[in-house]
Amino acid sequence: MVCGVAQDEGEKAPDAQRSAAPNWATKKLTGRQLLRIGCIMFLGVFVLIPILITIFTPGGTSPSPESSPLATANEATGQLAEKWPNQELSDNYVREAIKETIENEWIKNVEIIDVYDYKIDPKNKFRYANLIITINPGEKWDGRQYLKDMAQYYVKCAQILFQHRRIYNFTLVGLSVFTDEYGKDGIDTAVRITWDRTISKKVDYDNFMDMAATDYTRVFSIAKEHYVCYAILKGLDDSEGELLR
Repeated sequence: MVCGVAQDEGEKAPDAQRSAAPNWATKKLTGRQLLRIGCIMFLGVFVLIPILITIFTPGGTSPSPESSPLATANEATGQLAEKWPNQELSDNYVREAIKETIENEWIKNVEIIDVYDYKIDPKNKFRYANLIITINPGEKWDGRQYLKDMAQYYVKCAQILFQHRRIYNFTLVGLSVFTDEYGKDGIDTAVRITWDRTISKKVDYDNFMDMAATDYTRVFSIAKEHYVCYAILKGLDDSEGELLR
């Protein structure tokens, strides 16, 4: 008689179970395999960290849609001057150069910015340009105040715009609403001021700004060209009007 209980066919001894375990559970990795796994983990960390930072950082996924084309929205005038001379001379960049550095309600009234080729410097074949900015501040009843505002606004613009290496002539055109003898309203040129690069180089803008605030006719007297419509001229003193004719 045999003592004990026979094992069921479906059961296996512990040794048999260990021997039946898969090879990968007991197989030792070679040095090359360990190195490969380490490299994969190392590279994975450097790939995941930037992705996680981008995802969890507010506003880190894309630039603000309100960013200035010149990238100088919050920079001082001096910092803008370092970038502006070499920027593309186009409508958008001119608007940004003025808007970000001049606090003046009139900038909202800029209607047209035109850029024309002016001449080519024969020495270096450099192409200069004419810049014409047209603004429409609406109907103005005080002609003298209109001239003062235009003069001061011109100097502020010129101080920045002439820093651009391509601008040779800068013209500011001011429109206004006029009523003809038949009672019809129409928009026409009221004031036009043009300086060139030669004039701008002679101007000490810091001092001249104060001078123009005291006597706006100075802006017109040194101009290359200027025009004041008759409707404004006839409302000025004789001496004042004579200077602006």
